[in-house]
Amino acid sequence: MTGNENYPTPTPALADVTTALTAYRDALSQAESRTAEKIVIKNEKRNKVETLLNALALYVQANCQNDLAILLSSGFRSRKPNSPIGTLVKPENLKVMNGPNPGSIKLSIDKVAGAGSYMFEYTTAPAGDEAQWISRGSTARTYIVHGLTSGKEYVFRVAGVGADPTLVYSDVVSRFVQ
Repeated sequence: MTGNENYPTPTPALADVTTALTAYRDALSQAESRTAEKIVIKNEKRNKVETLLNALALYVQANCQNDLAILLSSGFRSRKPNSPIGTLVKPENLKVMNGPNPGSIKLSIDKVAGAGSYMFEYTTAPAGDEAQWISRGSTARTYIVHGLTSGKEYVFRVAGVGADPTLVYSDVVSRFVQ
């Protein structure tokens, strides 16, 4: 970016970034000895470089005026624009296991590409058209349902939740609660 007319006064100054990067490289070399002190120093130097580069990236972003050519002239790479995934695929491999306590069930599902969270649902068996599903959201692929009636059969399903509001549910799995 030195001498780049699109970025006349970068913040932080490029000299500060260069100095921090040189210090980090030196600390990285010293940390090969694997002593705790040298590793701590290396990590501190790395954090300093990351902080400066993040600030510099914000400066570039604020001054490129959404012009890709100006952005690329900075030496930073552009990020691919977000593209919609659409409706998520049907979740696979729903596992329904006894939970850690009586009256609980542990559910797990394989990762669904594009899912930011999961909607776990359950109801008493049999699950007909009039079933009242109880929904619980989670950002994790596992969920423990508490407060179920021991000895009663329940059915479970899960859907990945993404940008598209359409939910595609897994196959329904039933289990008696212990």
